Formats: sequence, C-alpha cells, structure tokens
Amino acid sequence: MRTLILLVAVIGIADAQAQLVRTEEKEMLEPVTKGTCKEQLVLPAEDPVESVINYQYFGFPDEPYEKQANQWIYDYVKTVAMDTLFIGEFPKAVSRDFFKAALRNFLESYNYVRFRISDDVPAYWLQTNIILDTVSLKQYVQFKGESAVYTGGAHPFLINEYKMLDKKSAKVVEWNNLLADSSGFMTVAEKYFRKTEKLKENQDYSSYFFESGKFEHSQNFYFTKNKLVLIYLPYEAREWARGTIYVNIPKGKIKKYLNINW
Repeated sequence: MRTLILLVAVIGIADAQAQLVRTEEKEMLEPVTKGTCKEQLVLPAEDPVESVINYQYFGFPDEPYEKQANQWIYDYVKTVAMDTLFIGEFPKAVSRDFFKAALRNFLESYNYVRFRISDDVPAYWLQTNIILDTVSLKQYVQFKGESAVYTGGAHPFLINEYKMLDKKSAKVVEWNNLLADSSGFMTVAEKYFRKTEKLKENQDYSSYFFESGKFEHSQNFYFTKNKLVLIYLPYEAREWARGTIYVNIPKGKIKKYLNINW
C-alpha cells in the first residue's frame, strides 16, 4: 500500500461570496483503487458545508468485467453530479481526476444557481459512497453506489444503485436469472421481511406501497459471505420517514433457491 497525495486548495468564487475548499486523499490497493475527494462550500456567516465522494474502481482494468464495472461507476457518478443546471467538463474515463471534477462540478452548480438565478438557495451538499466487492462472492463482483444529495427542500434525495456482475461472462445478474425456485424464495423472503418490520401474524400490507397488495421482493439486493440483503429504498415499500429497509436473510435459509455459486 502506498499513500499518494494530500492536497488542500481554496477556489475563489465570483465576488468572494462563496468558496470551495477541496481536500483529496488517495490510496492505491490492488486490484481496486480506493480514495476520497472532499470539498467544503464556505458561505458568509455560515458553517462550512462538506461534500464527499468515497470511491473505488479498477485501476488497471484488463478483464471485460472490470471495464464494465468501471463504466457503471462512471455513469453513476455523472448521474449524481451532473443532474444540475451547471454542466462542466468531465474526463472521458473513471480516474482520480474524474471524481475530483465530478465533485467540483456539483458544487459549482450551486454558485451557478446562486449568482445567476437566485441567491435564495440553501447550500448544496453531496455524500457518495462507491464500493466494489470482489471478495464476498468469488465468481462475481458487486457494485454499490449510495448517495444522499441535497439541493433544497425538506430533505435530501437518494440516488442508490446496486449491481452484480458475473466475472466470467461480464453479464449482469438480475432477479429473473438469480432465482431457481421463485416460490420457495418468496416464502423465505417474506418471513424475514415481516420479522424485520415486526408485523403481526394477520397484519396485511395495506400500509405498504406494494402494487399487488401482497409481499414483493425489493428491486435491489446484495450478497455478503453469510447473507443476502434485500434493500427497499424510500417509497419502494414505505414512506420517506421509514427510511431504507434492509432485510437480512441467512445464507443457509436461501441458498437452495438461488442460481448462484455462493
């Protein structure tokens, strides 16, 4: 392991009404490169507001699945950082400079809005975590992108993505090719969902957002060495105040229903 650069920079904005203070840290690990980019939005008479991207990517992508995973990361970060009025230039591939440019772009969009449209806007902030899991499942790589983004309003919004890639074929693993026994899986999954939500024996799903009125598995999932985690984002199963629902299903209870080398 070698620690590379620690850099602090202050960028003057317009008439000095706002500043971005950037801190970058990076470590090189094989085969996954990990690092952090941080920036602070400094406003007059207000506490600094920090935005962070914790990132991972394949630093030397040789295999097709590594290139595919890096493309996911690239597209995901652009979605998070470029969904604004101010659109800056981005490097053409995932890299340390790419994450730095993405975070700068996101916060510069605040200044674009503040100085060109309206000064009555709250400070923007972004918290992003990107994880590449190559360990939990030896034949697969899992990508987790989790972001909380605030650009005004009552609360931040979430931009979360979870993907699973077969290393051999470089193809995405989805529910329709993951389930060997859908009925058996749903029975076990519902049991653990109800346990997580502390539902009574005869309690129905009228307070949930399941269109069928019956239990539905989540759109998102990921694996650890010992369990499958179902992830229900806000408004997928319940309202925002309930938060993200994580349903943990032990490996021994679910493995036989799945088409996966676990």
